[in-house]
Amino acid sequence: MRPEGRGMQKRILLVDDDEPLATILTYALRTEGYQVDWVNDGMKALSYLGVNRPDLIIMDIMMPNLNGLETMRITRQNELMEGVVILALSAKRLTDREIRELENLCDAYMPKPFGVQHLLGTVSQLLSSPV
Repeated sequence: MRPEGRGMQKRILLVDDDEPLATILTYALRTEGYQVDWVNDGMKALSYLGVNRPDLIIMDIMMPNLNGLETMRITRQNELMEGVVILALSAKRLTDREIRELENLCDAYMPKPFGVQHLLGTVSQLLSSPV
């Protein structure tokens, strides 16, 4: 399901501290034609976002140093990141407060575990939707 010739131009930032999962997702996304950069915590994500503007951020919620919710909150306050799509991932059972917060911070949420094909389909849909 390669994006119609546009995948090579789409940049994705993957933010997840689970290295085996990040390796699999990076490979799958690159196979689909996306440019993928990976960092393993929220602080590194903010450093990356200080000099890069991806089309999509795939963000795990539970990470060391700075969790995904706080990282998304800071990212959404940055005017330069306006229009960047965020897909949140989490294996954690979320509280009602966290679910309400997620609804305001991200464009889509996917609980772990998930199928790689499901994630690829969601990414394709999010990147083809008008902002």
